[in-house]
Amino acid sequence: VTVPSLPRMCAPQVDRRTVFHGLVGAGLGGWSFPFPSFSKEIPAAGPTNEVVGVKDGIRQKRLGGNGIVVSEVGLGTQRWVSADYNAPDEAECFKLMDLAILGSGVNLIDTAEQYPIPSDANHPEGLAEKTIGKWINTDKSRREKVVIATKITGG
Repeated sequence: VTVPSLPRMCAPQVDRRTVFHGLVGAGLGGWSFPFPSFSKEIPAAGPTNEVVGVKDGIRQKRLGGNGIVVSEVGLGTQRWVSADYNAPDEAECFKLMDLAILGSGVNLIDTAEQYPIPSDANHPEGLAEKTIGKWINTDKSRREKVVIATKITGG
């Protein structure tokens, strides 16, 4: 399966087990990113937005016409480990990921290079991505359980 929407330098010829390079974040730079392992049982191609399964009551849908499948519910990380007085710290973020990803049907994490918001000297931009990276690094098999949606502000 060719993924024409990605730059050739990123994914020249890909199938559902291809490793993506270039999806960088403060805590994830230089890593390889395989698709989630549950895509092994899902045909490599099909209509976008197709419901391909339900896990713990959460629908799993095809993203695009390839083997990437994401949960309809995702973890938003904008305030994680931020300067906000009631923001979850790293340990609480680990518990959130344990519960949602390891213990439920969530596989989508939404983040950005500028998170956390608000940031300060003790909670710099990129700390949310580093926290995700540290959680994944505690057990490398976790990377195959998540789809990480990130973005860059360019500012």
